[in-house]
Amino acid sequence: MTWTRRALALLLAFGLVAAACGNDDDEAGDIGTAPAPTAAEEAPAPAGEEDMADDGADDADSGMADDGDADADDGADDTDSDADGGMADDGDSDADSGMADETSGCAENGLTDPSDMSSDRVIARCEPGYPVPQPLAERQTVRLANRFRAEFVAPILLAEHYGLFEEENIEVEWVELSLTDSMVPLDNCDVDFAVGGTEASFHNGVAQGLDVRMVVGNFFPPDAGDASIAQTGLWVRRDVFSDPQNPDITELQGARVASAVGLGSVIVYPMAQAFADAGFSLLDLEFERIPSSEMLIALENNAVQGAWLLDPYWIDASENPDDYVLMVTQTPGEPLGGLYAGPCVRTGDRREAGEAFVRAYIRAINTYLPPDYQDNAEVMEALVEQTGAPLESLERTPGLYFDWEIRDTTSQNAQGFFIEFETVEYEEVLPDDQVIDRSLYEAAVTGG
Repeated sequence: MTWTRRALALLLAFGLVAAACGNDDDEAGDIGTAPAPTAAEEAPAPAGEEDMADDGADDADSGMADDGDADADDGADDTDSDADGGMADDGDSDADSGMADETSGCAENGLTDPSDMSSDRVIARCEPGYPVPQPLAERQTVRLANRFRAEFVAPILLAEHYGLFEEENIEVEWVELSLTDSMVPLDNCDVDFAVGGTEASFHNGVAQGLDVRMVVGNFFPPDAGDASIAQTGLWVRRDVFSDPQNPDITELQGARVASAVGLGSVIVYPMAQAFADAGFSLLDLEFERIPSSEMLIALENNAVQGAWLLDPYWIDASENPDDYVLMVTQTPGEPLGGLYAGPCVRTGDRREAGEAFVRAYIRAINTYLPPDYQDNAEVMEALVEQTGAPLESLERTPGLYFDWEIRDTTSQNAQGFFIEFETVEYEEVLPDDQVIDRSLYEAAVTGG
C-alpha cells in the first residue's frame, strides 16, 4: 500500500473514531500520570516539526510482530569490545560465550510466561546493569515520538539522564507527537518508536494496514486490583448509592462518568470488565469528556457522579472518604501501554538500532527502577530534573511497577470492548501477531 493510500485510510479510520469519541485535549489521557505543567515544553519537536494536537487516545504502548529475521550479531557485543557493534573479539572466547556474558544477568528471570495474568505474578527482571551495552559500530539516531516528561516514562528519562543511550552509541531525538499522530510516520520509518496506550486508534491503524506493533510494555500501579487501597481508578460519589457505606456497583447504571478520552481509551477495558462481571455494560453509563485536571471539580459539583482519576488527582478524593469511594482500578499486573515501533527498527535495516534502544530502556529499569525506587534519593533527584516536577509532587503517589513485557490478553480484551462500543472500524478481534512484536525485548534479554 502506498503512503498516500495508507494516509487516507488512516485519516478515515481516525476520523470515524473521532466522531465516535471526540477529540481529546487532555495531556495525559486516561493512562499514566498527569505530567508536570512544563512537561510538553521540555520535549520540543525538532525544527520544522509541526506541533500536532494530542487526541489523548494513546498514552501508553505498541510494537510489531516477530519475524525472526534479526541478525545473530545484533546482541553479541560485550562491554569490553571496541565500539564496532560486532561479536566479542576476544580470541579466548567464541561468540556464544560473549553473548552469554552480555545477558547472563537476565538468565534467571529476564522473560516470564506472558499468559500469566495473576496479580502476584513474578515481574521480569535482570541484575542491575543488564543487559550490558553493545555499542553500535556506527552512531545512529533513534526518533522517539513522546509528549510527556512524567514519571510513567521514567525508563526513558533515566536512560537519557544516566547516559545509557550513549553507551549503545545511539542518540535519541524527541518528536512531540501523540501515538495517533505517529502512526503514519512510524509506518514510513520517519519515526522509530512512540509512547502510547493500547487504544482504539492504534488498532484501527493496524487494521487499515499500517505496519506498527506494540513492542515493549510500560507499567502498572503496585496495588492495582485492590480497590480498598487508594490509587488511580474510577472514583464515585458515595451519595450515588442507596447505602453509601456499602456501595453496590450495579447502582452506577445511568450515572454520568468523566473520562479524558472516552470509549476509545484502553482504560475502558478495566471498567467494562468490572461492569460486565456485575452484569451490565459500560454503555449503560453516560460518558462526559473532561480534562483530568477538571474532573475532581466536576465530581464535587455533581456534574458527574464518577471519574477516572489519574495521579495525583485521586489523592484529593481519597482524603475525603465520606464523600468518595474507589470502585474500579487498573487491571492487576498488566501494563496497558508502552512503546510502539514501525518496520525499520523491528524487521528492517535499522533493527540493531531498535535493539540498542530497547536494551537501554530495560537496563534503566533493572538498574534504577526496582519497586522501591522512590527510596533512592539519587534516582528521585534525577526524576525531578528530568520531569520538572517538585520532589514532593512525585512522592505524593506510590512508585510504579515498570514491566517491559506484554501480557497475552491485553490487546485481545481491549479490542473486544472496542468492538462492542463501536470505536474500531472492524468486527473481529485482530490476532496478537498483527498488533504485538515481542522480539526486540526478547533479543535484549537473551542476546538472540
